[in-house]
Amino acid sequence: MSIIRQVRTNKNLTLKEFANLARCSDQVVMRAEQGIYSNIPPAVAYALSEMRGYTIEELNAHYKLFIEKHRQWAQNKKPLLPAKLELAPLDTEEGLHPFIWWRHRCGYTTRMGFCTAFCVHNSTLSRFEKAKTEYVPDIMYELFQDIFPGKSLATRVYSKLQRLYDEFTGKREAA
Repeated sequence: MSIIRQVRTNKNLTLKEFANLARCSDQVVMRAEQGIYSNIPPAVAYALSEMRGYTIEELNAHYKLFIEKHRQWAQNKKPLLPAKLELAPLDTEEGLHPFIWWRHRCGYTTRMGFCTAFCVHNSTLSRFEKAKTEYVPDIMYELFQDIFPGKSLATRVYSKLQRLYDEFTGKREAA
């Protein structure tokens, strides 16, 4: 459980009540509790520090540890398998994006399901899956570092995904 949810539930606050105290939307609080942001949103962090006396640095350290543990839990439950990362066959109806093909092959058939499991913001992944980015988002490298043993495997998977993405976007431009 994230530090945000711990504090909120210990204070017997609903999402809406905490959001009102933090002066943000309940969506921001909910996403922060899920670990979707890279850092705790400032309004949420300030409210937490006022309630519990934590520094912003302490809160973000707890938050990053929560994200890492949650990603490892998701990887143990339904793993992303590096061996399944490849270009989709040209006749597939999965959409030819290599990441979409990979996550589908690993059992993550919806973007939101993947984002929730691995603490990735939906809009970041959406832009990537729509080929609106030049590179694989950095958050994916952070994810791979959290779920794959050893930095070299994370680097190899990230590099392979970038290579496949480059090939994919080159094919799309040529078509």
